[in-house]
Amino acid sequence: MTHDGVELGDDPYDEKLHAYVRSCAPRPYALVEESFGEDDRARVSVVGWGLAFPTGPTEVVREGEPMRVYCASPESAADHLAFVRRQSVFLVWPDAAQRSSQNHFVRNAAQNRT
Repeated sequence: MTHDGVELGDDPYDEKLHAYVRSCAPRPYALVEESFGEDDRARVSVVGWGLAFPTGPTEVVREGEPMRVYCASPESAADHLAFVRRQSVFLVWPDAAQRSSQNHFVRNAAQNRT
């Protein structure tokens, strides 16, 4: 999918521009790792931030580390990190609570807790 642009009116900051940019914008998500301490209490930390593009592919980066991963979907990015890190990884859509009451945690089915 390509974005061919939009013809603007006299005001370059009109609603058409904002609507066009919103239609092209990737949707952010977090990849959150779950680990367990010696006390068996779950702890979570963000291990990557992703951008899900409207065209399908996704990109994941990690703050403070030279990591960049390209995957077919956010779910496949969670699967990849769970496999590499050998931990449970949740896919979290930060805007899910604003959109609806949908379940916004997706447990990686391939992960086994040891």
